[in-house]
Amino acid sequence: MHKKTIAINQVPIPEGGNFRHDTPTQIIGMLNMPTNIIFQGQPDWLNHLGIPGMTANDWKTVQNIRSIYNELLNEKSPSDVDFQTFDQDFNGILAFKKLERLEYRIQKLSFYKWLEDRMLMEAAAYLKHGVNIMQFENIAAPYQFRNNVLIEDRLLMHTLINSYRKEYPAVPTGIQILCFAENIALELAIRHKLFYVRGESLLFTGHRPEGDTPNSGNQAKFYYIRNLFNGLQEKPNIYPKLYVDLLKKHTSFPQELQDLQLWLDQVEFTKLEGIIITGSETGQPVNEKDLEQARKHLNKVYEKTNQRVPGKGISVPLITGSGANNDNIAMYTKFANAIIVGSYHKQFGYWEFAIDENRLAKFMNAFRQSLK
Repeated sequence: MHKKTIAINQVPIPEGGNFRHDTPTQIIGMLNMPTNIIFQGQPDWLNHLGIPGMTANDWKTVQNIRSIYNELLNEKSPSDVDFQTFDQDFNGILAFKKLERLEYRIQKLSFYKWLEDRMLMEAAAYLKHGVNIMQFENIAAPYQFRNNVLIEDRLLMHTLINSYRKEYPAVPTGIQILCFAENIALELAIRHKLFYVRGESLLFTGHRPEGDTPNSGNQAKFYYIRNLFNGLQEKPNIYPKLYVDLLKKHTSFPQELQDLQLWLDQVEFTKLEGIIITGSETGQPVNEKDLEQARKHLNKVYEKTNQRVPGKGISVPLITGSGANNDNIAMYTKFANAIIVGSYHKQFGYWEFAIDENRLAKFMNAFRQSLK
C-alpha cells in the first residue's frame, strides 16, 4: 500500500492568520474504530452492524493481557517511562517504552485483523478521494468513563494506531478517546506523533448518559503534561494541539450554560487552541447562526490580539463536528477552517458503518464545488 508522505511540519489546519487568509477549509475524515462495542456489544447490535464479537478465547487473552500489564506496572522504573505523570488523571497507561508483550497478545484477538484491515482500507479511501487529515475515535455507546476506559481498549487503540503509522507515517491525524478521556488521548497522541486531541470535558459541567462531564482543571493538566513532555524531549512545544468542544453534542447543560457566547468568551480567557461546534447529536447539522457567531468572535480575538502585538495575533481554528452533507457543505465552508465528517460518507449515512466510497466521492465533489 502506498505510503502518504505529507511533510510532518506542514500546518494541517490554518493557524497564524485570519480565517481563510492563506488556506482553504479542509476535511477531517473519521477513522471510527468499533473497539468499545466489540468489548461490550450486545449480539443483536453486533449482528446489525456487521461487527465481530468476543470469543471465549478472546476473553482468556484479555485476562492474560491484564495480568501482564499489572506485572509491567509493578516492575516499571523511571528509566522505563517515556514521560512523567501528573496525578491519577494521567496515569501512564502507555508510558512503558516496551509494549511488545502486550501488542503481540492484542494482535492475537480474533477480531484484530478485521479491525486493522478496515482501518487501513478506510485510510486509503480517504487519501484516494482527497481527504488528507484524519481522526481516530473508539466507538460506540455505551461508553466507559474517562479513567475507567478499559486497559484492553487503550492497548488495542495503541496497537491499531501503531500499524496505521507504519503505513502512513506523516499524515496529519488527530484522536478522541470516548468518553471524556482526553488524558488517555494525549498519551496516545504523544506516543504516535498525532497533531491534535479532541477534548470533551474542558469547559463547564454537563450531563450525559454516562454521567457528569468531569472537568477538574483538565485543560491546565493537559497543557502541563504536553509542555513537560516536549520540554524534556527538547521538542518544539506545538503539538498535539487541544481542540475543545463547545456545548458538546449528546450532552445536556443547565439553562444558564445554553448561551453559546458564554462559551466563546472563554476562548481568549482560557487560551483555547481550537474550538469545535456541533449539532445536538451525531449526524445532526450545525446551526448556521452558531457558526457565524463563532466565526465573528474568533475574528475579533485575532484582531484584538494583533492590535496589541502587531504580527502576533492569536488565530484560533473553527472546526465543525457533525452534520455536514452534500446539500449544506457550502454553508460549512463559508465559516469553518476544518470539517469533521463521520456519518454522511458511511454506509446508509450512519456513523457506525464502514465507508461507502460512492458516498465519499460525491461528498468530496460537492465539497470542492463549495470552495469555488
